[in-house]
Amino acid sequence: MVTSSQDGTARLWDAGDGHLIHKLEGHKDTVDLATWSPDGLRIVTASRYSTVRIWDSERGLLLLQIKGHEGPVRVATWSPDGRRILTAKEPCPIGPAAPWTAVDDSPSPVQCSRAHR
Repeated sequence: MVTSSQDGTARLWDAGDGHLIHKLEGHKDTVDLATWSPDGLRIVTASRYSTVRIWDSERGLLLLQIKGHEGPVRVATWSPDGRRILTAKEPCPIGPAAPWTAVDDSPSPVQCSRAHR
């Protein structure tokens, strides 16, 4: 299991006995979300400090930090193949969404379409 916290961390827990496996540290503000990649090998975290981080779930190590938002990141979700992450300051239709590759921080920001408004 993975949880996010107001102390700027996310934590990985053993679902069987509940012990702490890894504490993912480095965000400078509340971590609003933490989600597993489709293959279970990585975790994406998003914070109120405008950053998104990708972690190795087995070793608890930071793999990538994505800086590109001007405000809190409230949404981060994996593509089904785990190669991309969609992030947003607010859920559509409120703010712009930005897809990123999950292996580097290559952005290609997009606006929500009218169909989502």
